[in-house]
Amino acid sequence: MSELKAGVGLSRKWDAREAGREVAETALEKLDGEKPKFFLLFSTIHYEKYGGFQELLNGVWEVLPEGTPLIGGTVAGFMMSEGVYSRGTAGVVFGGSFTVQGAFSRGTRRNPNRVAREVSNQLSGEHLVLTFLPGPSMPNIKSGEKLIVTKSKTVAKVAPKLLEFSTTRLNKGVGREMEVLETLSVNLPSSCIAGSSTIDDNKYNDNFQFFNRNFYSDALAVIGVNYPNFHVYTIETMPMPTRWYRVTQKKAFDHIVEKIEGKPALSVYLNELGYSEDMIFDEPHLVHRRFVFAPIVTRDKYGGYHPRCPGTFYGKSMGFGHPIFDEVGFSYTNGEYVSDTFKSFFEKFNDERTVLLLSFSCAVLYEALGKGIYKIYSDIREWFDKDYLLIFGGGEILSEREKQKGPKILEMSLTGVGLY
Repeated sequence: MSELKAGVGLSRKWDAREAGREVAETALEKLDGEKPKFFLLFSTIHYEKYGGFQELLNGVWEVLPEGTPLIGGTVAGFMMSEGVYSRGTAGVVFGGSFTVQGAFSRGTRRNPNRVAREVSNQLSGEHLVLTFLPGPSMPNIKSGEKLIVTKSKTVAKVAPKLLEFSTTRLNKGVGREMEVLETLSVNLPSSCIAGSSTIDDNKYNDNFQFFNRNFYSDALAVIGVNYPNFHVYTIETMPMPTRWYRVTQKKAFDHIVEKIEGKPALSVYLNELGYSEDMIFDEPHLVHRRFVFAPIVTRDKYGGYHPRCPGTFYGKSMGFGHPIFDEVGFSYTNGEYVSDTFKSFFEKFNDERTVLLLSFSCAVLYEALGKGIYKIYSDIREWFDKDYLLIFGGGEILSEREKQKGPKILEMSLTGVGLY
């Protein structure tokens, strides 16, 4: 008999406070009266306009027992046994004979290393660390618009400095998750770290993190679980490159790539794809959907793969939501390959031990799949017969120190923690 109990809750109510109560009630009823050890809360961004996130949390705490550690944040959508949703709130509650610790610090974009050290110092002896922190956002320019594509050489020249300033001074920009994760993994050498960046509805305006009774826009929220019975697995939704190129010029915390093998980065990328610049500069509103199936893959010093979708095109440079390492390759994927990946992923956890699968994927992949995600959801019923929650966030986090693979912040992957 497993010591772990877990339950997934759901609310689709529009009002934030009512949704908070319902998501907590529907999750807690799965524990059959047992006191919860911790609660994970995920919400779409729309509650910002339907009562606010403080009201969402207030609703949860009308039901959740006092003192229960709570973490989570905003996501683009989520999938569970009941369906696939781009509006609503989901929660996971855990009970059993294990101990947990909550940890928290603010200022991830301004000083990621300090924040990671402060959180590490609040934890001791954990084996599984669930982690949520800000994903990328973008500052608006005039009329509330965002500058994503431009041929301007001037913009390309000043963009890195502007991004650094906006990130560190205005809390708008890249999440700097990789820097946080690297420090966490060094300071928590015996722990497995898994989680997600927070995100909105893929408009990159704002995203928020939840910790206990409050919400934030610049926080690292963590639960350390002293519970040995879990396994982790991650898989990319595209084949890995067979040829690698050297990145020779990058800026803005390594999020903007200007040159690859000494050549303009955009030229190398388009030459690899066989595309013309017109597909970017003549139809800028289509770039995110068009290029999500042609990601760059960057390789870290451990040999680990980190898929990246290009987010901005300034002159001949390319911008990314997460950092680029010194080597890149190019890949292609399609709906069939993605579907096969989902099948392999869920089958990996479909054994009698698993009580619940907590998994993370990319908001960009969620948007790109469109209606195809409902076909995948339907197929999962044939592949997997356990309780699960899959959230679509701003980046998938995984660090398995015991395997010496180094920390990862991924896009377009499926990364999961099977608890049993």
